[in-house]
Amino acid sequence: MLTKDLLRFTRKQGRIQPSFCDPNSENMRAQAENLFSVIKGFEGRPFGELTKQLESVWGSQPKITKGLFKLIADKMGVSEERDLSALRERVFQTGAELLRTANEFSLEDYRVQVAGDGEPLSLAKELYSDLNEFLPVGPLPPFGPIDLLHRYNVAQVQGLLFRAKWVQIEILNPEVGFMRFFLRAMRFQRLLAELKPSPEGLRLSLSGPLGIFQRSQAYGSRLAIFFPYLLHAPNWQLKAQISWDSKDFELSLSEASGLKSHYPFREAYVPEEYQDFYQKFSEGNHGWQVALGSELHNLGGGQYGFPDFEFRHPEHPPIFFELFHEWHKTVLAQRINALSSHPYPGYLLGVSRRLTRAKEMRDLIDKAMGKVKILEFTQIPTKRAVLAYLKDLGADEGRVII
Repeated sequence: MLTKDLLRFTRKQGRIQPSFCDPNSENMRAQAENLFSVIKGFEGRPFGELTKQLESVWGSQPKITKGLFKLIADKMGVSEERDLSALRERVFQTGAELLRTANEFSLEDYRVQVAGDGEPLSLAKELYSDLNEFLPVGPLPPFGPIDLLHRYNVAQVQGLLFRAKWVQIEILNPEVGFMRFFLRAMRFQRLLAELKPSPEGLRLSLSGPLGIFQRSQAYGSRLAIFFPYLLHAPNWQLKAQISWDSKDFELSLSEASGLKSHYPFREAYVPEEYQDFYQKFSEGNHGWQVALGSELHNLGGGQYGFPDFEFRHPEHPPIFFELFHEWHKTVLAQRINALSSHPYPGYLLGVSRRLTRAKEMRDLIDKAMGKVKILEFTQIPTKRAVLAYLKDLGADEGRVII
């Protein structure tokens, strides 16, 4: 990701446009190759020495070169990771005790006593050696100069999406495989989205990080991480309202922008807690099979759902399970209202207790009793709670399981 000071864009007549570099430009390729070459020569040496050297090779476009370096550094890592906070705490406590109890001593005596059995000079060098400027430069990331330039262009858009109030996406004529890949990625990044199939494809309206009131920074990160998934679509359009310097601007992009995703086209990332639930539920002989959600469901009333999990049993209809966390308040209310008006057999809502604590949401859930099937959870639904619901199918269609 690029920091705010490394973003390049133009603002004119209410529009904001990222300033992309040309990955096919010989000059840009040479600049990226030179950057890789310099970094490679510093592997194993302190990071601070590398940054000082780069100050002399930023070139005629320092903002671009600094941005390229930031993207490399984010993926480069270090040769070793150490936490010296305990060592510093011991040294500071020893030093404070000496200053409190000793009558008079020289600076050299102070250093020797603080070092204890160690060498004062070695201790001085080690004390802050876990800070970035002292960390050894790690190996280069597994991508080259051309891929770096494509990542740079994508990062320009990601940086602006951090400051989005809303985002609208239209995907034209998508293939089924892509839609499963794309929608699953959207769900697992826990984005607030309203989906509407159209004759041409699919339209999505997403809340931006500046359009929500809690954990907007974390949400902005998820939205930025999600963006490269879109670039696998052959035909797409994106519009967003970006807030910059207290003014709103419209961002408009499409496949014609020439952006290239650095994500492989494969099964989307599945959060660790979802993987854990899947694995635990798959164990045992309860007769139910679990799978990750793979289909878009028309719930009526203009609402479409994409379940996180599907449960199937040879003797029962399938159950579709969609999870809602604390940042899904608006979408959850829409889903409950839609299912109350248009019952959808087998559709189960999993709702975080952080949502149901609010009186407004509790009242809405109580009103939907008997019409909407809801299971509450704390962090992630447990196998026991889900099985209890599945075993009691039909006994009490609308109960809330606590």
